[in-house]
Amino acid sequence: QELANQRCWKAEESVLVSVLSSCTNLGALDLGRSAHGFLIKNLSGLNVIVETSILDMYLKCGSLVKGLTIFERMKVKNQWTYSVMISGLAFNGYGTEALRVFSEMIEKGFEPDEVVYVGVLTACSHEGLVEKGLDFFNNMKVDHKIKPIIQHYGCLVDLMGKAGKVKEAFDLINNMPMEANEVLWYSLLNAC
Repeated sequence: QELANQRCWKAEESVLVSVLSSCTNLGALDLGRSAHGFLIKNLSGLNVIVETSILDMYLKCGSLVKGLTIFERMKVKNQWTYSVMISGLAFNGYGTEALRVFSEMIEKGFEPDEVVYVGVLTACSHEGLVEKGLDFFNNMKVDHKIKPIIQHYGCLVDLMGKAGKVKEAFDLINNMPMEANEVLWYSLLNAC
C-alpha cells in the first residue's frame, strides 16, 4: 500500500509476478485480491504473464469462478495460461472442463508439455476415464515426444486404482523406468 501511494513508483513485471506468487503459495486469497485490484488500478494494461499469474493465484486459492472469468476474458493466452487453467480445473475436481480447455489449447496450436499432461491425466482420474487417460499417456509419448515423469505414472496409478484395476496399477509400478516413490505406493494401497 505504501508503494502505491508514492507517485514515482513504477511496477516491474517481475515484482508483480513475485507478489502474486507469494499470495498463491500462502493461499492468501484476500491479499491476492488486493494485489489484483492494485494492478488494475495502477497499470494501463496487464500482459499475459501478469494475467496468468493472477489466474494461477485465483485457481490455486480455490476461487474457480473468478479464475474462469479471468481466463475467458483474457485477450492473449499462451501455453502457460492453458497449463495453469487445465491444472487448476483438474486439481479442483473439474476434469471434464479441464479436458475441454486442453482441446481448445491443441486447436489453438499450442504444444503441451509434461506439466499440461499431469493436469490432463489428473482430469481423467477425477472423471474415471481409464481408456482416455491411457490414450493421452501414449499420445504424450508418441505424438509429443514427452518422456513420462513420475507424476504421470502417479496419475495413471491413481486412475487405474479408482477404476478397480489394482493389478494393472501394480504392474505399471513394477514396469516403470524409475523407482516408485511413497506417493505411488500410497495411491495403490488406497485403491485396495
